[in-house]
Amino acid sequence: MSNKRILKRRKIKQKSVPNTNIEQINHQLLDKALADGKAYGFCIIVNILHKQFKWGKKRILQLIDNASPESKKMVDSPAVNFVVNIYFDKLFEKVKATKVLQRTHDELHQIYIVKRNDYMLLTIALFCEVLNDKHNFGSKRLDTIMEYATTEYVKINTQYISVADYKIKIEKETNLIF
Repeated sequence: MSNKRILKRRKIKQKSVPNTNIEQINHQLLDKALADGKAYGFCIIVNILHKQFKWGKKRILQLIDNASPESKKMVDSPAVNFVVNIYFDKLFEKVKATKVLQRTHDELHQIYIVKRNDYMLLTIALFCEVLNDKHNFGSKRLDTIMEYATTEYVKINTQYISVADYKIKIEKETNLIF
């Protein structure tokens, strides 16, 4: 076979093979963003409840038990989704007002950061909904939580704190291990 025919066959094979590596990388990236965002959000909630409101491990575990069914309802129930979106919008406005954006030259990393931050705010919003609904937190307490969450959001995005380091920091501050 001539070199031209070999090159043509290679090009045809390359075009016919789906680009699963990129799709797989994007899926893994979104999964990592989801996990990291939830971890950051949870750590922020645990820290503020422990430091500001003197919650112990038992009440925090009770909050987790209450949040689990609410997160499932968020998909099915428009009412729960509506309330969580209200808290998310409030948090997003506070974060947007800080004008802190983490920029990278890598497009995939930028997508990860945006998605991670969205999941972090969504997790905090879900916990705010649960605290309001199941633990009778008023708007003043929720505003305190949102202010603290905004401050922590700025720290995470300006100091480039990894999830593992942030978890260790929260565990040391609260003396709680999760």
